[in-house]
Amino acid sequence: MSVLQRVRGSRRVFYGWFIVGVSLISMAFWFGLRTSFSVFYASLLEEFPWNRGEAAGVQSMALVTYTFVAPLIGGLIDRYGPRKVILPGIFLLSIGLALCSTIDSLSSLYIYYGVIVGAGLTTIGLVPYSAILAHWFKEKLGLASGIAASGIGVGTFLLVPVTQYL
Repeated sequence: MSVLQRVRGSRRVFYGWFIVGVSLISMAFWFGLRTSFSVFYASLLEEFPWNRGEAAGVQSMALVTYTFVAPLIGGLIDRYGPRKVILPGIFLLSIGLALCSTIDSLSSLYIYYGVIVGAGLTTIGLVPYSAILAHWFKEKLGLASGIAASGIGVGTFLLVPVTQYL
């Protein structure tokens, strides 16, 4: 066996860095969706007879939902694992975003975006991936978390202009 074959055979792929990449993409969608609300805010005010405070309150409602759901999501990930929490969360987020296309009242905006989308966003954000990365990395956890969290900036940089364009 040659030296090159021994070196290639001894290298194992460390899938933790793939998890970092998925975390970066997921956090980009998480924060990109959260910040793209500002794109729809002006249109909501033009389309519906709501005042600015009523319409802006839905973003606060989504953050309150995040605040209360985040510890629950963290506990569920510890108990059942990330796949059994994140995948249903993505489905919940998708349902909430689809329901947002049918908004016809302020209460439906608060329920669909403030509660359902807010809860769904919690499953693809900082909480689940912090727990997941901690399981994959004993060393270089700070680097892995920093790379994953850079998805927050990527999402804001890319998703808000794309949403504006669409």
